[in-house]
Amino acid sequence: MLGLIYFFPGFWKLWNGGFDWIFTLNLTKQLYVKWGEMNGWLPSFRIDTYPVLIVICSIIVIGFELGFIFLCIKKKCRPVLLLTGVVMHSGIYVLMNISFFALLPNYVVLVDWARLFRVSSNTLINSSSGIPYSKSLRTIAIILLGGNMIYGLKKQQSYPFTCYPTFDYMVPDSMYFISYAGIKDGLVVLSHKGG
Repeated sequence: MLGLIYFFPGFWKLWNGGFDWIFTLNLTKQLYVKWGEMNGWLPSFRIDTYPVLIVICSIIVIGFELGFIFLCIKKKCRPVLLLTGVVMHSGIYVLMNISFFALLPNYVVLVDWARLFRVSSNTLINSSSGIPYSKSLRTIAIILLGGNMIYGLKKQQSYPFTCYPTFDYMVPDSMYFISYAGIKDGLVVLSHKGG
């Protein structure tokens, strides 16, 4: 499930923007849009002033999103995915004020619990036995995976099927931001900035 949740945002970034999404500093423009949506909120660290770091982050994000589904199959890669995911989501929170922390508890599936709790051969956990799968469990898994594939391809968000925000669009060089400024003499007052 996590693999599909990550795969489609990376897929859509490359589908809609190609390598321009990475190398034209589109991530910087995505930051500006997000900051503008928050009435000028700015992070304490202005990554937008470091274009090389923006390109590196863009490569890491797309690599993580596209590679997660394939790398999570290998047990040796899971600790790296766990660490990378926590760092990436923490960075998104610090730089864009977007919390994906509700997704992080799902990372427990990346931990090798049998190895972590293996103390001796007499331990209660038998790592050689697999989890018994019933037909109903398999059916639920197929529905959830199939639903998430369909919603990922359609870029739709809902519950329990979803495609997380993709930030896949190419941001134009100039934009206008219109925000609610209040009510004056019974009329709604809007302010705008940009150009």
